[in-house]
Amino acid sequence: MGITEAQAAVTKNTASATSDTLAYGSSVAVNSLLVAGFRFGSVGITPIVSDNVNGAWVRLATRGTVSDGTIEVWSCLALSAGTPTVSVVVDSAATTMRWSIHAYTADTALAVRQMNMGGSNGTPGTTASGYDITTTAPDALVLAFEESASNGQTYTAEATYTLRAEVPAAPNSRYTMAHKIATTSGAYSGTFTFSGADNWQAILVAFDAQPPTTVLGRRAFPKFLLRGPA
Repeated sequence: MGITEAQAAVTKNTASATSDTLAYGSSVAVNSLLVAGFRFGSVGITPIVSDNVNGAWVRLATRGTVSDGTIEVWSCLALSAGTPTVSVVVDSAATTMRWSIHAYTADTALAVRQMNMGGSNGTPGTTASGYDITTTAPDALVLAFEESASNGQTYTAEATYTLRAEVPAAPNSRYTMAHKIATTSGAYSGTFTFSGADNWQAILVAFDAQPPTTVLGRRAFPKFLLRGPA
């Protein structure tokens, strides 16, 4: 399929704010998949995410509890080439924002196929698990996001996943992201282990490869299709 991480993740740790910005490190190509993960220190908030090149982003998943804050995943299809600066605005009082932005390219269509969420629900532990997903196509991009409630951590991603972001840096991390570029369909768990027992929340998102379509008699390969899970 040829799915590729287009550039290194960019991260930011903001102590307290109602808005924030984060710029990609270099230009992204048309039809790139842009992804942002957030760990907010508050709950009951309604963020708005956009960038100065492509406009509004789509929220894919959100999970929040009173003691643990909120973890969210947002995405956007790059409609124009450029170096976007991503902006986030929250509708609440100032909150901590720990977040990362990512970019991927592919030579065939991808769709948001499945998402799942999990959390410790008030029972601290040192492993984040139990939110498995199953991809249905032979090629997939699987993204795992996790946050800890109160303690700085050193995160370890599941074998075959690659840790792409920690905010702030270990051993004081409170938010992390790992990815897996899968070449076969099947079940994926995206488990994390961390250095100290804590409440946690996690989101797992899979983008499955889609077959080509026919447009005006020609086989067409649209890129990333941002739609709900099937």
